[in-house]
Amino acid sequence: MSSRYNQCFLVVLRCAIICISFRLTDVSALDRKIKRSNNYGYDFNVTPVERCPMNKSEHEKAEIRMGCNESQSYHCIPDKNHSTLIEFCYRKKQSLIQSGKCLELADTGYLNNVNCENFTVGCPDTHYLSNEIYNYTACLSVAFGCFTADKACLKEKCLEVTTTKPESTSVEGDDESMTTVSDVLKAFQKAPEHGCHPGYIVALVLCIIFFITTSALAVALCCEKRKKRKLKEEEINKEGGYEILPLKPTNKEELPLLIQECKKNSFQKKPKDSKDSYLERTSGMQIRGFKDLHHYAKVGNNDKFKEEFSSVENRDLRTRDGRNCLHIAAYFGHLDICEHILRENKILFLSKDNNKMNPAHWAALGGKTSVLELMLKYGCDLEEKTDPYEENIVLFACIGNSLEVCEFAERNFPALLRAKNREGWNPIQYAAKSGYLKILNFLYDNKVDCKSKSDKTGKNCLHSACENGHLDICNCILSKEPDLISEIDINKQHVGHFAAKSGNSEILSALLTKTDKHFLKMASKDNINILHVACKYANLEFCKQLKELNILNDLCQETTEKGWNAALFITERSVDEDNRIKILELLVEDDLIDVYHVSRAGKTILYNAYGNQSIKLVNYLLDHYPDLKGIERALDPKQAIKSQEISEIFEKRLRTEKSKRGSFFPRFRRNW
Repeated sequence: MSSRYNQCFLVVLRCAIICISFRLTDVSALDRKIKRSNNYGYDFNVTPVERCPMNKSEHEKAEIRMGCNESQSYHCIPDKNHSTLIEFCYRKKQSLIQSGKCLELADTGYLNNVNCENFTVGCPDTHYLSNEIYNYTACLSVAFGCFTADKACLKEKCLEVTTTKPESTSVEGDDESMTTVSDVLKAFQKAPEHGCHPGYIVALVLCIIFFITTSALAVALCCEKRKKRKLKEEEINKEGGYEILPLKPTNKEELPLLIQECKKNSFQKKPKDSKDSYLERTSGMQIRGFKDLHHYAKVGNNDKFKEEFSSVENRDLRTRDGRNCLHIAAYFGHLDICEHILRENKILFLSKDNNKMNPAHWAALGGKTSVLELMLKYGCDLEEKTDPYEENIVLFACIGNSLEVCEFAERNFPALLRAKNREGWNPIQYAAKSGYLKILNFLYDNKVDCKSKSDKTGKNCLHSACENGHLDICNCILSKEPDLISEIDINKQHVGHFAAKSGNSEILSALLTKTDKHFLKMASKDNINILHVACKYANLEFCKQLKELNILNDLCQETTEKGWNAALFITERSVDEDNRIKILELLVEDDLIDVYHVSRAGKTILYNAYGNQSIKLVNYLLDHYPDLKGIERALDPKQAIKSQEISEIFEKRLRTEKSKRGSFFPRFRRNW
């Protein structure tokens, strides 16, 4: 009798332990699903960090610590999986990033824009330089493969964990691998024949209720603790809002609470001006270095601005990106404030921000022609260019899509319409890249050179339009300057290569009205053809169109100087895996491509998939092409494994194969 009591007591005790482990399993599963190793597959070294520099001073110290040379620039942004922050020396000095975009280090190592317009708070509302992303901390806060300001992503990741079945399915009462409540109940069903007294089942239920109650109490205590924190928030302005602080080790203790809120489906859309006690910590305006003077200049409160302007000791106060009150008022078009500043303290116009932009450049970027006319009235130098990139108000107008500013420049400074930046880009190339047809037509009508090329890359305006998928711009240029279609850049890439990158099949059709298929089949300097590019960027519809043009077979037979065929380009990147699988199926449909191809360096399609952590592609290739693991002369795919998840897939496949081989020999011996 006592042995039966002891046995049932042990089962009840195990259930109590399982109640705790069940909660911990959810957290660890989510972290395991998102987290990646420190080997990211980039062409240069990157270092994972807990936090990025949060101001210019910290940024400069980090750049010195990393030892970035004169041709490089220090960057600290999320990795391509949004699993952690990484710092590195980038091969270019900096890039201008549009408003509404954050950054990630994508592919093998280039800065990629990430749309942040669905962030609850903190999405950049102005253009900025890539190495000054520290002004937008929402772009530097990631967790579970998401930006923490992206609630939709967080909800999706959490639901993936809560709906995923545990890998262990054993329900035997004596099996130590039981991990869920359902497993425990099944174990009771399979209990010894002498069974357990119903009282112990009641004890089990009470035990479960006890742990659920204590968990709820813990959540309540955490909420109460946060309410009593000594963060004293200032008044929130109508356009300010709250900013996200980076996820630091000190607040990782709150992660279980975040998981719990995920399970409760608490990620619901809230009013824009609502306060989120968990995610939204402090004023975004403060984070960006805004003082009262800057705030009033932004929102256009003229009375408050004049009062502050007259009382402040330093009227040239700067935000973290180096702007003063005139920069800000000019961008937002508050004419009365701009006039007050120019009348009382015109010297503020001479101030440059961190990008060497003066207030007129910001007015042009914001499309505020009336502010430019006011500055002209006060004798400000509107022809000034930034140093060292030599950008003027017309180039900024092309970035900001302001035809009115271009017309203003044509009336007052016509030479600016034909001025180029340091790399040889003129305004018509800016308009083609940005996709602004009205500006492009205006510039062309004013004799701006449509055939101008970049001194650095050799790209013309048609190349830029094709690369960015602007069909209307392409049609316009082809109608005005059809000869541009035959030009190539310094890497011998033609318009077909750039159209393949954007994946716009309509642009390909437009190009075929001015050239033939033979020209589009021509490869670049490294023998890269348009199919290779389309496969690299997972542009399925473009590949389908190449098949309809009956040139797919010829393109599939070509290999690059490195010995890559189209199959290897399919797994060169990890994004859009579903499209990549469909492209592979399209190419093997008529036996057009050799899936088992090995490059000169020994790489295969499977090796690339392992290296880029392409989970779906790895599973697909192992299911359909298992012999890829043992090709002669090929590198061992295991050498490319850079994540725990890929490693687990590989080990699971290996165990399955051993199990199949082991099950064959016993049957063979019995038959013998």
